[in-house]
Amino acid sequence: MTPSADSPPQPSSTFDEGECHFFKIPVELRFNIYEYALTSVTIETDPSNLQTPAILGVCRSMRSEALPIWSSQINSITDKKIEEHSALAREMEMHKVGSDRSLTTILEGLQYICLFGRQATAFRVAQQWIDLMVRERKKRVTWEKRVLE
Repeated sequence: MTPSADSPPQPSSTFDEGECHFFKIPVELRFNIYEYALTSVTIETDPSNLQTPAILGVCRSMRSEALPIWSSQINSITDKKIEEHSALAREMEMHKVGSDRSLTTILEGLQYICLFGRQATAFRVAQQWIDLMVRERKKRVTWEKRVLE
C-alpha cells in the first residue's frame, strides 16, 4: 500500500521522550529563561479567567524551578492591589473581632485582591486568620453566656 498525497508525512526518526536536554543548561540560564517566559505573560485580574502558564505544566522539575518566579510576579501584583485597597486593610483592623458577616465580607474582598485564591499564600493566611477570629468570638460569646447565667 502506498501513501496517498493527502496523508500526513511520517517522521523519519522517533523522539526520545526519556531525555530532556533543557536541564543540561546551567541553572542560571534556565532561571533567565523562566524569568523571560513568565514575566512576559499578562496576568488576568479576573480570577475566573486565570490560566497557568504552559511552562509550569511541562514537568515537575521545571515547575519546581519556575514556580517561585511566577509566584513572585503574582505577589508583586497582589502587593500593588493591596496598596490600592488600603481602605480594606483599615476595615480589617476595625473588625478584628467583628461579626461573622463582616469577617465574611472582608474575606471576599481579600479573595478578590489576592486574585489567585488557590495559589496565593496570602489568601490562605487570611482565611486561617478569619477562621481563628470566628472561633475566638464563639468562645468569648459562650464564656459570656456562662458568666451571665
